[in-house]
This record gives sequence, C-alpha cells and structure tokens, in this order.
Amino acid sequence: MSLNSNDNANSFIIYRTHYEALMEDFTPEQVYEFIRMTGDYMLNGNKDVKSPDKMVNAFFKGVRGSLDAAEKRHRQAVENGKKGAEYGHLGGAKEGNQNARKKQPQNDPQTTPDEPQNDP
Repeated sequence: MSLNSNDNANSFIIYRTHYEALMEDFTPEQVYEFIRMTGDYMLNGNKDVKSPDKMVNAFFKGVRGSLDAAEKRHRQAVENGKKGAEYGHLGGAKEGNQNARKKQPQNDPQTTPDEPQNDP
C-alpha cells in the first residue's frame, strides 16, 4: 500500500469475521485500541502503529493484510473509473470497444411503453 500524506484514505472497512472476533475475544478497551490503531494506519498512513497490549498488536498484524488488500482493490477501482470517465458522458464505452459496437435497443412504444398503461 502506498499511502503518503496527500494520498490518505477517507475510510476503512472491518470484515464481519474480524468484528466477531473483536466482540467475542476482546475487552471494550482492546476494541477501542484496535480501532484507534486501524484508523491511524489506514487514515493517517502511520506504518508504525503499536499498542501496549500484546493481544491487540497480534490481532492487528493478522488483520493488516486484509486492510492492505481492501485498500489496493479500492485504489484499482478508482483508477479504472478514471480511465473510462472521459467516455461516460458519451454513453460509456470508447469507440472500438466491443461494448461500443453493440446496438442499443430502440425505444419502441408498441412493445415497451414509457409510462404504464391504464387498463379499465
């Protein structure tokens, strides 16, 4: 993950499995410490997050890979969205793309009315 001071995330996710482990095996103070560490790592880009609690540190090390993978997927989706953005106002696919070659269905009022018919 390549976070720098100008490229920090605005959010992060917690998977259900991680949430359930936190709720079952950790005290409220440990859950708070984990959330604080995760926020500092994901939102502020601090790579050296540590807790005085060894159990929280161990759990964070296990979750860190999932956080990094989710952030990488998010960044890739954002980049892919930017690639197609210039064609969005034109209806989507750029010229030459397989999707651009497909014929769009014509609006045929006899088969697909724009408004529901009022049947008496």
